[in-house]
Amino acid sequence: MDFSLSPMSFHNTISKIEHVISTIPWIRRLPSLSRSRLSVDIAFVGSSLRTGCLIDLFTPKEPVVDFTRLLEVLIDNDSTRDIVLDVSHVFEPSSGQSFLVNRKLLRQRLSGIARKGSQDVNLQQPPMTNTLIGELTFVTLFPGSGCKISSDSEIPPELYSAIDSLLGIINFDATPLRVSIALPDNLPLSAAVALAAVILDYPVAYVPSVEAATFSPIFLSGVAVNTYECVLAYAGPDPPTPTSIMKFSAPAVLEEEQPDTLSPRKTTKRLEELFRARLESIGDGSAQMTVICETVTFDRLAL
Repeated sequence: MDFSLSPMSFHNTISKIEHVISTIPWIRRLPSLSRSRLSVDIAFVGSSLRTGCLIDLFTPKEPVVDFTRLLEVLIDNDSTRDIVLDVSHVFEPSSGQSFLVNRKLLRQRLSGIARKGSQDVNLQQPPMTNTLIGELTFVTLFPGSGCKISSDSEIPPELYSAIDSLLGIINFDATPLRVSIALPDNLPLSAAVALAAVILDYPVAYVPSVEAATFSPIFLSGVAVNTYECVLAYAGPDPPTPTSIMKFSAPAVLEEEQPDTLSPRKTTKRLEELFRARLESIGDGSAQMTVICETVTFDRLAL
């Protein structure tokens, strides 16, 4: 099924996914909240609403084996095959984190930033679409509360290597339905955090400095940040329950330095335009997306 041509219902799609994955023993043992959220994430990624999502409510004993089996079960079922044909599992070994990604959107997203530091000029680049939210802004974090917009030299080369590795697999893999992709081993924290932001559609990617990554787990302590949460409501048998699509932050102090990309007004507008276009392609007329922006200060900010 091509979701850009065939209208879908988020509620029906999520229900089908949860019914099918509940036949898998290790999924069935998860709390109902974790099963439901996993079904939502699969639907959002498979429908091309999200480029990727982080699976953080649980960690399987063998992530690559277990997520591969999960996607194979969905592919083998007639009611869910079309939903997950473009979905893969990406595993980051250093942190043990698992992402579900839409390969088509991820290819577009990665191609938009890969060339500056690419070591492989022969990688084919598909045309850009509205997948990127304006320009991706890298922000270097220092121990405690320090932060600044990253210079080219502060963006870790391992990030570009990981991007090229992913692009190489997505572009040239002879197996169209490859469902699990492992990132390079020993990816430094600076590259891993930034790459996660790229996969998750964030317009701001934090880059912990080498010093911060080595000596201090505390970032943006006491710093005012603008938080953005995209919330989706869609029709079902019960009154619509808002569901968070994604949430990220940007230091408020950097607004004046880069107002075109970091001001709350511009960022909110770009998010609304991005998801409005994606929702129109998906075709669930009941779906309504809202961007919630708040300025908050934390003792420390989780990356």
